[in-house]
Amino acid sequence: MVSGIVSSVTPAELLAFEARHPKHTPAKTHAIRHQLGISEVRYYTLLHRAARSVDGISVDPVTARMVRERIENRARARTNRAA
Repeated sequence: MVSGIVSSVTPAELLAFEARHPKHTPAKTHAIRHQLGISEVRYYTLLHRAARSVDGISVDPVTARMVRERIENRARARTNRAA
């Protein structure tokens, strides 16, 4: 990917990929790089954006909700650790 060019991975593609690979494993990390052609950090940034977008929610509401809940649970856990 050339610097400054936004990835052409759509919210539907991201959510479909996440539905196929719901757990974080080394195989998933490898698949992100080779199948989607983006870094792991970029994948999660775009996935979180897709899970909150109207397009993402309309295409795959179940996976979008799962991703949003995972984000909220991790944020809550961080807050509890800091308290």
